[in-house]
Formats: sequence, structure tokens, C-alpha cells
Amino acid sequence: MGQADILYKVHTVLGMGLVALFPFSRLVHALSASLGYLFRPYIVYRSRVR
Repeated sequence: MGQADILYKVHTVLGMGLVALFPFSRLVHALSASLGYLFRPYIVYRSRVR
């Protein structure tokens, strides 16, 4: 690693940082969403009747 290119080192540090921050970010929801979420019906908004 000592002789690696600086671009590779930056890439590695950013990758490890993403892995470290992943559980605390919104990205974790990408794994926790079930397949049913992908095929759910559209939300129908209704106007209020006055």
C-alpha cells in the first residue's frame, strides 16, 4: 500500500468511509425494504369534499 498510486489510496479511504457510515445513513433502507415495497400501488390523493 505504501507504493500504491494516490488515486487508489483515496478510492480505498472513501470506500472504507462509506462502509463505516453506511449503518448511520439513509442508504441502509435500501437493504431493509421488502420486495413488496417495489410493487406497491400508487398513492391516490383525494381532495376534500366541502
